[in-house]
Amino acid sequence: MHTVNGGAVWTPQDSGVEPNALIAVASTDATHAWAVGYDGVIAHTADGTSWSTQDSGTMNELISVGFTDANNGWAVGQAGTILHTGDGGATWDAQTSGTMVDLYAVSFTDANNGWTTGDSGTILHTTNGGATWTAQESHSIAALYGLAFSDSSNGWAVGGSGVALHTTDGGATWVAQTSGTGNSLFAAVAADATHAWAVGYGAVLAYTTVTVPVQTSVTIKSTATTTYIGKTRILSGAVKPNACIGQNMVVYVMKPGSARWTYSSNRTVYALSGGAAWQYKYYFKPGMKKGTYKFKAVMPAWTGYLTSNSTVLNVTLK
Repeated sequence: MHTVNGGAVWTPQDSGVEPNALIAVASTDATHAWAVGYDGVIAHTADGTSWSTQDSGTMNELISVGFTDANNGWAVGQAGTILHTGDGGATWDAQTSGTMVDLYAVSFTDANNGWTTGDSGTILHTTNGGATWTAQESHSIAALYGLAFSDSSNGWAVGGSGVALHTTDGGATWVAQTSGTGNSLFAAVAADATHAWAVGYGAVLAYTTVTVPVQTSVTIKSTATTTYIGKTRILSGAVKPNACIGQNMVVYVMKPGSARWTYSSNRTVYALSGGAAWQYKYYFKPGMKKGTYKFKAVMPAWTGYLTSNSTVLNVTLK
């Protein structure tokens, strides 16, 4: 299927291979694309319309493919298979993965730096275009079906039972994140270091990182209204968007570098729903007179973040 208008209309194309034989596709521009699938099949188009097959040199199932430009690409799949081309697929050469587990996803940020994920929490990394691959510790035994890197440092791996892993150091360390679903996630895409999406059975997930300074003061109107977003009420009278009022008139201030996953079901994704993005909690009673009040930080048990007892928030009512 092909679209030239952002998906408003999709047009079938003849891939030149048997029906239902293709599993994954990757493109580098509006005309160059590759698709891989069963029995080592690789199909390619150089004009965006007509497709022809390329010789992969393997009969193993190919499950994922990725290209960094019109020449350099990798395909991964069954029994640890990794293939590489440096000429747009005219020739494909096998690389040594060092594993026999099935590999489900591949992501390269340039012609040298790449990752692939697979069964049993497998993550492999290369810094030389795949000449050598080394294992990274995922601290997971789940099958990792989806993988996306926005640059050589920031990436996500997702998989079985809603597993979501995140790295900010090129995979030297991987940290588990709460995906909000127990369903398997099969694919991921990253727009930049702070925005990524994952999809799977019955779920669309959005990830976002909000970076704000530690806020020591906030000005609100004594008559400020609130708007419900999930279980959190955003205070419309706040000067900055990183403060809110929750139940019982509790003032919350966003913690620096907060990050979480949120569930989206045919509606807007709210990264702050549920209150997990808030670090400091301050009590504010209705009917207080106008003026500036000082509140010491209280550690909400559900955040998992310690706050200093000396931290003071200046709340000004006007």
